[in-house]
Order: sequence, then C-alpha cells, then structure tokens
Amino acid sequence: MTQGLLALHARRPADARAHVTRAIGLAPALGDAPAAALLAAFARSGDADLREVGRRLAKRLLSVDPDHPRTLLDLAVLHLQAGERKEARQLLEQAIIGNRSTPEISRVVKELLHAEGVS
Repeated sequence: MTQGLLALHARRPADARAHVTRAIGLAPALGDAPAAALLAAFARSGDADLREVGRRLAKRLLSVDPDHPRTLLDLAVLHLQAGERKEARQLLEQAIIGNRSTPEISRVVKELLHAEGVS
C-alpha cells in the first residue's frame, strides 16, 4: 500500500493501481481496512479501480464513525467523480452538521457545494 501511495504522489496511477491490487491480493483485509489516509488518496487518484477501493474503505470507516467529517467529504468526492450529485450533496451537508467539522473541512465542503453546483 505504501508503494501505491508513493506512486500516486509521483503521478503514476497505473503503478499505484498495480501496487494496491498486489497488496490487497496478498492481504485482502487491506481493502476493507479503516484507513482514512488511503481513502483520501484514492478518492483523488483519478483511477476508477482505486476509487472503488476508496469506496470500500469509506464504508468501513463510516461503520466505525458514521459522522466523521473527513470520511464524509472523501466519500462525497467519490460520488462527485461518479456523477452522483444528489448523494454527494447529502454527504457534504452531513459533513458540516454538528460541531465536529474543522474550519478547513467546512471551507472545502462549501467550496465543493458551490463549485460543483450541488448546493
């Protein structure tokens, strides 16, 4: 997984996908691990296979903490990339409800709501 993240950082999504696929093949539980950093990276990867792994990670993370603002934001990004605006909007709104959202997450959520026309 680390090699996959490094490949993403180096803007080599095909290499990242290969590393992640290999890691999940060797240790299938990694694909369902509650790993927020992996979710964030995969949500923004531009690679459909990695985004699908990101969806699985988000599901696992939300099963542990269903209102975690960062997880909701990352899952909303995945929905936006899939053209699922209604789902993204609901997640973005949920991310800023309550007092758990940081000012940075609130700012990003509001920018996405405005920029993506999902408000």
